[in-house]
Amino acid sequence: MDILPLATLAGSSARPLQIQKSSSLISRNISVQGHRTSVRLEPEMWQALKDISRRENCSIHAICSLVAARKRMLSSLTAAIRVYVMLYYRAAATEEGHQRASHGNLHAVLTRCGVERANNNFDSGIAPNQRDDNE
Repeated sequence: MDILPLATLAGSSARPLQIQKSSSLISRNISVQGHRTSVRLEPEMWQALKDISRRENCSIHAICSLVAARKRMLSSLTAAIRVYVMLYYRAAATEEGHQRASHGNLHAVLTRCGVERANNNFDSGIAPNQRDDNE
């Protein structure tokens, strides 16, 4: 399975954010509010949950129990966990962190990903004032 670096998170000590070409979900058993259940998530989501649990000094089970208690009735636990992870990191994002990660500069992200600039499939989503002058 090929892994492509997507972006570096804030700071030089952060690991590169990576995306897999072919997604494979991993099933794990967790305890949610005292009940054992199985959840299927991408490896990146499991790693994010592990990182969050380490930062918050709690177990993945505790995080998933909190998510289950707060999720919408019609939402699956898996979807609610994904939303929680996104919101957790979104709350931690700062303007300084976005600048260090070159967010707002698609060309820098494409370069880090190793995407050829000649492939113009990505250029259509860039505002004219963000394009290079030599284009």
